[in-house]
Amino acid sequence: MERAGEGWRTASLVLPQAAGSSRDAGLEAEDNGDEVTILSDHSQIHMTWPPFVNQEVEAVWLDPMAMISAIVAEEMVAVSGWTDGMLKVATLAEAGRVSGPLKVPRIQCIRVRSWLGTFDQDEDVQPGGTWPGERLRFSHTAPAG
Repeated sequence: MERAGEGWRTASLVLPQAAGSSRDAGLEAEDNGDEVTILSDHSQIHMTWPPFVNQEVEAVWLDPMAMISAIVAEEMVAVSGWTDGMLKVATLAEAGRVSGPLKVPRIQCIRVRSWLGTFDQDEDVQPGGTWPGERLRFSHTAPAG
């Protein structure tokens, strides 16, 4: 699909959310020529295109295709922080390695969403607005890719 606005144009790939998923949205990848933006649930990441090689960083953080594959394989999850039902912070993290604390004033809930729902969970945050991520435990392991 192609999207355009005043002074910009992108090509987009949109994957609808998996059946039975509790995600609010599917997966989108937008290419504007030299950058790819990947949107997963409420999280997004911007990556250069074409990818570059850095021996000290895992490919999933450098290559948009590796990131998309990791999200669909449930190796990466979308993590978002909420206050009074409003999104305050969002990121992507390795499944089973979500850690904190997320330092956001008055954050009330942390929401984790994986592609198929294996790692989905919501966790209330302690008063004071930080989230001790070690409390969030995953009862499943990511499927072998």
